[in-house]
Amino acid sequence: MTMHEPGAERAPTRLSRYIVATEPFAEDGAGAARLIFSTRSGAIRKMSEPLWQHVAAQGGAGLAPDMLADLADTKILVPDGADERGAVLAENRAALSATDTAYHVIQPSAFCQLGCDYCGQDHTRARLDAARQDRLLTRIDRGLDTRRYRALRIGWFGSEPLAGMAVIRSLTPRLQSLAAGRGVTYSAGIVTNGVKLDRRTARELAVEHGVTDAEITLDGPARHHDARRFFKTGGPSFDRIFSNIRAVAFDSGIPMRIVVRCNVDARNADGVEELIDQLADAGLAGLIDLYFAPIHDWGNDAAGAGMTPERYAEAELEWAIHAMSRGFDQGMLPPRKRITCVAVRPDSEVTDAYGNVFNCTETPYVTAYGTPNRHRIGTLETREVDRDVNRFGRFYDDVEAGQHGCARCPMLPVCGGACPKSWNEGTPACPPFKRNMPERLLLHHSREKLLARHTAEARAQI
Repeated sequence: MTMHEPGAERAPTRLSRYIVATEPFAEDGAGAARLIFSTRSGAIRKMSEPLWQHVAAQGGAGLAPDMLADLADTKILVPDGADERGAVLAENRAALSATDTAYHVIQPSAFCQLGCDYCGQDHTRARLDAARQDRLLTRIDRGLDTRRYRALRIGWFGSEPLAGMAVIRSLTPRLQSLAAGRGVTYSAGIVTNGVKLDRRTARELAVEHGVTDAEITLDGPARHHDARRFFKTGGPSFDRIFSNIRAVAFDSGIPMRIVVRCNVDARNADGVEELIDQLADAGLAGLIDLYFAPIHDWGNDAAGAGMTPERYAEAELEWAIHAMSRGFDQGMLPPRKRITCVAVRPDSEVTDAYGNVFNCTETPYVTAYGTPNRHRIGTLETREVDRDVNRFGRFYDDVEAGQHGCARCPMLPVCGGACPKSWNEGTPACPPFKRNMPERLLLHHSREKLLARHTAEARAQI
């Protein structure tokens, strides 16, 4: 620990509340040290155990100016008395005010071919009809008047959006024309079950309809997936979806990023590594992205079959390590998250196939929310919206007032609160990294050391 001369003391500082520290460890013959991660700045510093104990107890008192400046710049140390929570939320609000992308979620169909046993939606054959498409275009056009946007981004969502492919074909050219007329770029993403995402459809979506990303769910290998994500008419869906993923991923003429999501609860947890192996054995490592997510409630207690948060966090690390060993990149350190979700964006809306307007993608078609849906903030038939029907859009205000656990959590800068809806329903959706962040730090550190060593060895051989 480097000290400085008396009399050079700066304003008092203390350890930030937005810090994660590992347990002490030793490497390379050195003494005990810890990794310190600032969730506000994303910076990592390795501190000797004596330095960590000093900083934790006394802040920057007695530190050399260069060290004090570094720890202040990385927000590991902050001015004594600083309102860090207020500063984080102010940064979040500033990001909302500064965004130059208008984002809207459209649900072209209320139908889905699958009868997933944890889904809380009520599926019908309804589609967004021509009259409502016209109203939606007018609504989006009017919304572009509210600020100087540079981009229009559409999220095609469900039930199953590809069941409404005719709506996508009808709306997209008009949305693209609307964007071009205003001098803004256009792009879209889609969340799909993958049943209809064959090469022909994927190429059409990417080339003609500006879809840059597709997220597809595989809940483990076939024996797990087909037990929970089956066709309503009966029969398994895994093989068809897996075949589509391979076909699209291997086609270099389809400029679309494929993301596979694996929803996990206690019933399929033992099959996650098997799915990783199957994807890797199919040659998909490096061609697709892969992540895991705990099952959540749709107003139907779907999370009742879930793992405990502690067990899930432990297992997630095991899956990540296995995925990395098979060639799938797994980011260990979450980035700063200034905009939590659609719900906190006052300029974003979710429109369902009936013309109902929401501020959350998890609320349409859910029968548990009543008729009319208690989370509906408006309809395409009227210009008025009432975002106070729920407090999702005021989530940052509630956190600043200390109403949720986020107000006291060191993960707030990188989590953003995860899900305002869950907090308002009394079921916090804290991400797994809240419980395994120290281990993630150690994994990140080890991987970076290994990569540096391999790079140095490669250069030595040149």
